[in-house]
Amino acid sequence: MKVVVRQDSGNSVTLLFSGTFDETSSFDGINVGKGKKINLDIGNVEHINSTGCRIWGAWIHSLDPSNILKFVNCSSLFWIM
Repeated sequence: MKVVVRQDSGNSVTLLFSGTFDETSSFDGINVGKGKKINLDIGNVEHINSTGCRIWGAWIHSLDPSNILKFVNCSSLFWIM
């Protein structure tokens, strides 16, 4: 898994994810702060297994609740998870 952090204008940041979310994935190094609009671009994520889904979910829940999340380039299949 790879992530590129792009600071957008103002209080907005885009996280561009690619690769595979699996047992080797770690989101621990991604710190976006508080009160941000976070665009989660997962258009280049190729595969997610159950362990990757659990790790992803734990990271999402660890984000500060003052942040606003927006999913970008997200397939409808992703929402079924």
